Amino acid sequence: MPCINDGVCIPTATSFQCACVSGFEGFYCEFDIDECASSPCQNGGNCQNLIGQFSCECISGYRGVWCQEDINECLSAPCQNGGTCFQYVGGFTCGCAAGWTGATCSEDILECTSNPCLNGATCLEQTNAYVCSCVLGYAGDRCQTDINDCISSPCLNGICIDDVNMFTCQCYAGYEGVFCEFEINECASAPCQNFAFCRDELNQFICDCMPGYRGIWCQEEIIECDSSPCRNGATCNDLINGYLCECRNGYAGTHCEIGDDNIDECTSFPCQNGGTCFQYVGGFTCGCAAGWTGVTCSEDILECTSNPCLNGATCLEQTNMYFCLCVAGYEGNRCERGEEFIHSNMSGSGFIVMNDIYECGSSPCTNGAFCDDQINSFNCQCLPGYEGVFCEFEINECASSPCENGALCSDELNQYVCTCLPGYRGTWCQEDIDECLSAPCLNGGLCIDLVNGFVCQCANGFQGYNCEQDIDECLSNPCLNGATCFQQIGSYVCGCADGWHGPKCGMNIDECSSNPCLNSGVCLDIVNAYVCSCPTGYEGNRCELGDDEIFVNSTAMLGVSFSHTSVVAFWRTEWFRFF
Repeated sequence: MPCINDGVCIPTATSFQCACVSGFEGFYCEFDIDECASSPCQNGGNCQNLIGQFSCECISGYRGVWCQEDINECLSAPCQNGGTCFQYVGGFTCGCAAGWTGATCSEDILECTSNPCLNGATCLEQTNAYVCSCVLGYAGDRCQTDINDCISSPCLNGICIDDVNMFTCQCYAGYEGVFCEFEINECASAPCQNFAFCRDELNQFICDCMPGYRGIWCQEEIIECDSSPCRNGATCNDLINGYLCECRNGYAGTHCEIGDDNIDECTSFPCQNGGTCFQYVGGFTCGCAAGWTGVTCSEDILECTSNPCLNGATCLEQTNMYFCLCVAGYEGNRCERGEEFIHSNMSGSGFIVMNDIYECGSSPCTNGAFCDDQINSFNCQCLPGYEGVFCEFEINECASSPCENGALCSDELNQYVCTCLPGYRGTWCQEDIDECLSAPCLNGGLCIDLVNGFVCQCANGFQGYNCEQDIDECLSNPCLNGATCFQQIGSYVCGCADGWHGPKCGMNIDECSSNPCLNSGVCLDIVNAYVCSCPTGYEGNRCELGDDEIFVNSTAMLGVSFSHTSVVAFWRTEWFRFF
């Protein structure tokens, strides 16, 4: 069989002819036909010659018998998370959306890895973003801003010192309280003494002293005698809010200014015991009655000094005379006569009778006293105002000091006269004159009686010596934060400006108390308004708008109509999302 490779031998007239199977050629079909000779494989495909055919081994990205078909790898949507697929020969590449990475955009970029949040904030991962959840007291996209807690001017009468999530008020002198909202009442400690009225003023007080006192606290009694008001050598006695001049002989008047020939010293009856007063310029002289001597006839002349009584008798002094008290058996003015015996016989019995001497015969009792004769003696029954054996001594009724409260006692016959100091009256000057009986304190003031004076303890809202002056409580500007003060009797009423309340309008109204912020928004109270700090996904004045309702960009949101726009924008940066 001359034909090979499965060739079919066909005899001819002279020879044979081989009918080769596909893929072979030659007389005997001895040659394998190279189907790759025509380079049938396209696009770089590798041609492998086979028997009667060829096979193309395509490079990556191509397919088909001849590798003529470019494979589209993007059809399988290999790029994830919104990535864009870009086809190229033999492959694809993904253009990842923001926030993603990796060959197929499957890896989320971790923005928190770089620790972008400051001041202890918590970083919350988001797609192509992060959110910093700030601790209290900080704000900003990275919590980089210390919130100025003083921005709302909370310190009413002081300097605001900002701190993290708090503030401290350094009050001006005269104020106190967390917000320096209270004016210190310097009168609360009752600094004024001696019934003075205390007027509270800003950072000070003023004591309105009662008459007779002075000093910051009215602690010093004014010594009116320091100015030496008493003249002509008089003695000055200091009183509360006054003085009393004790004049020397020959002078009179409030200040002892009246002297010499203008004074009749005899008007005070200086001559005693019946003496006669003779006035002369600058003085007087006394013409004493018998038995008396001395400048004012106050000295009794001692008649017993010459020992006029005889025979052992006792000499008893009397006014302008003496009396001899004889021993038994003697009589006479000087006891100069001896005994006389009378012998008598009665009923056969004898006895001796001694004459009873009448001791009252010599009128021993003085000053009008009654003499009661007794055996070998007598008894003087004195008239009122006298005392002594012979009633020779005028009783000094001032000796028992009957006059009270510093009064001057003047002794008189069978009586005394008390000259009272100012503010007292009565027989003994025992009664303090109640100056409050005339109701001098006005407008409900309480009258406190003093010696020779009074003090008015005024009701709230009044002042002055008699509480006659209505205090204008609005003068001290007690109402705070732009409030209007309305004066009332004893008080005031503050008409508060919007956003404030309290007796002095010192308390900021908490607009957050009604929980106006929705969807877990955090409410920040400011003066006469509030600000909502919204969580992620919400916006609006009250955080009422969700993601699907928010249609304005960040710039537009900062333009939200509000009374404190800058503050709103400032706080909303805490939850602002950055892409």
